[in-house]
Amino acid sequence: MRKNIFLFSTTIIITIIFLEYFLRVFYPQNLTGWYAERDHSGINILKNNINYFHRINNRNIRYTFGNFHNRDTDTINLNKKKILVLGDSFAFGWLINDEDTYIHLLQKKFDDYYFINSSVPGWGLADQVRYIENYCKEINPEKVIIMLNTDDIVRAWLSSSYKVQIKDLKNYKNNILIEGKANPLNYNSSFHQIPFYKFFIKNSHLMVFTRQIIVDFKYGRLTLNNKVKTKDYVNEKFDIPSQSLGKENDKSIILAKLLYLRLKKLIEDCDSKLIIIYSGWYNYNLNDKNPTLIFLKEAKIFFENYNIKYYDLTEEMKDVHDNYNNYLIPHDGHPNEKGHKIIAEKIIENIKLN
Repeated sequence: MRKNIFLFSTTIIITIIFLEYFLRVFYPQNLTGWYAERDHSGINILKNNINYFHRINNRNIRYTFGNFHNRDTDTINLNKKKILVLGDSFAFGWLINDEDTYIHLLQKKFDDYYFINSSVPGWGLADQVRYIENYCKEINPEKVIIMLNTDDIVRAWLSSSYKVQIKDLKNYKNNILIEGKANPLNYNSSFHQIPFYKFFIKNSHLMVFTRQIIVDFKYGRLTLNNKVKTKDYVNEKFDIPSQSLGKENDKSIILAKLLYLRLKKLIEDCDSKLIIIYSGWYNYNLNDKNPTLIFLKEAKIFFENYNIKYYDLTEEMKDVHDNYNNYLIPHDGHPNEKGHKIIAEKIIENIKLN
């Protein structure tokens, strides 16, 4: 009996060791947890100096992060002038390997600069302003590029970072910008009550893999092909985003204008130059519900009035507008490698950074 128990226990231990080794070599897990964390002011920022493996919809992607809450684009060279890039998941490069993101392609073209891509999926305008407020002087970039996208104003309105006290809907400058602060995240789940859980979750690939299976099963995400059940954009007409705030649209645009003016001042205080780019991915002329797309119709005049350098590439992206499915990640809706390439090409053709 004791011999059988010994053999059984030995077999289990050897199996666990083999699985741990196999995962560590052939299917490594993210022992550092999620790739983003919340800073002291409540915004999400990328973790420094980690690798993250993103596996979803049959895509196995590796993200590499550097010293500045950023996705790596180049070997750090502090002798180069720095360009800080802020945006959302498009600029971050959601489900795209490091070398295929359009920021990395810009790095290859403009080699005199060191591109610091600190964009975070889910960010809006308020997060970008707060990041500049917290980190611009520390990074000390020569230029700051804001990649404007369609959810920037909605997310700013829903954010806790800044609110606006509305006094005058006709003249946004008569309104007051109010600072706020998000609540800290609770990183401890019920699993953390299990003895040695924290140790194994930070050191065991098998433990992290097993936990992910349990979570996927709990939320109905466990499928044979690891395909998330999201809207299938393939072989159908791509919809222009129409997220609306209804009666709050006008107020949210006022908040956005005040935030852009604050952003300009913060970047000037940082001895940097502000450049705002709309990649033109969506043709905003076809939509009048999304507050960001409404703002884009007047953005050129607004930025000119305040001497903010602004580029709108909508007219340059007609091929994308006519053939969205060629440039999208299947089952996702973010730009694929071809989409990132055309964004980089249009920026290179139309924008002089030197």
